Amino acid sequence: MHVLFDDSRVLDDPEPPVGEVLASAREVRAARELAEVLGPLIDELGDVGDEVYLASPRWPAVVMAAQNVLEAMRADR
Repeated sequence: MHVLFDDSRVLDDPEPPVGEVLASAREVRAARELAEVLGPLIDELGDVGDEVYLASPRWPAVVMAAQNVLEAMRADR
């Protein structure tokens, strides 16, 4: 998560890191979908404990989107 969201800002703009962090258009699409659910949640909740994020009714959508990114990355390796 740190690589995707903090270091390389992949979730801000997933296309430039293709070939470096992401390997395909499929991974880019999955990363965009994750950004669409995770970004707003981070904006809303901010710097709070993990338990607050886990208790959010929107957290399951984040988990599902993250699983999709992982599946895309595994499929392309």
